[in-house]
Amino acid sequence: MSAPLASLVCLPSPLTRVAQAPAELDVRAWVEVLPLGETERQALAPRLARLLEDAGERPGHAEEPIRALLLPRLVAWNLRDGQERPVPMSAAGLAGLNGEWLGWLFAVVSGSDDLAAARSHEHERDQALLAGIRLIRTAPQVAWRDCADCQRHIYDEQTGTRALFQGAPIPRPAGTQAPCRIPQVGCPVGTPETPRRLTPELWSLWQYDRQCRAAHQPAVSPEAARLSLLIQLAEQGAL
Repeated sequence: MSAPLASLVCLPSPLTRVAQAPAELDVRAWVEVLPLGETERQALAPRLARLLEDAGERPGHAEEPIRALLLPRLVAWNLRDGQERPVPMSAAGLAGLNGEWLGWLFAVVSGSDDLAAARSHEHERDQALLAGIRLIRTAPQVAWRDCADCQRHIYDEQTGTRALFQGAPIPRPAGTQAPCRIPQVGCPVGTPETPRRLTPELWSLWQYDRQCRAAHQPAVSPEAARLSLLIQLAEQGAL
């Protein structure tokens, strides 16, 4: 799996992970990567176990396969060498990193520094993405409504547009509430505190995926391909 730099720097943030290096390495350093998804982690586990077993018998033997895994996953970094010179984000740059740096980079890519957090983040992202696309597909009349404005003004719930009187918006009468605050009525969007609409980041992910499909551009990673399938199923109402 590899992708040209132009496509990597334009990736939407839900596809990548940014991590700060620990103090024992260089607290100023950060890296942005294409992380492994859960199915990729599961597929990698037995291979990684064999590599570590080999490394126990032949120190350093696992480093080259680890570098090969990491290289196409790198999006950006600000790593510097002992003379404060930028480390190139390349095979040569990776070759110059010691085992501690490689171990940290692998932990960031694989999520092994906190698997529970990685899995929780992926699940929450997937569910929010599905809910947001489902909202647009099933209730477009409210999907783009500004919740704060809806709390202040009356809307036509059939058309989804703001009700007007003599060209001006109609304030909600004192003592009345928006549909989301009324028991047994509710709103497909949810509430202003817990909306089901897509966040700007997830919206950018959806648009990026649609553009890639329109251009017949291959996914930048297996996880991106999985998300693309998830998006297409949601668009079709299959999820």
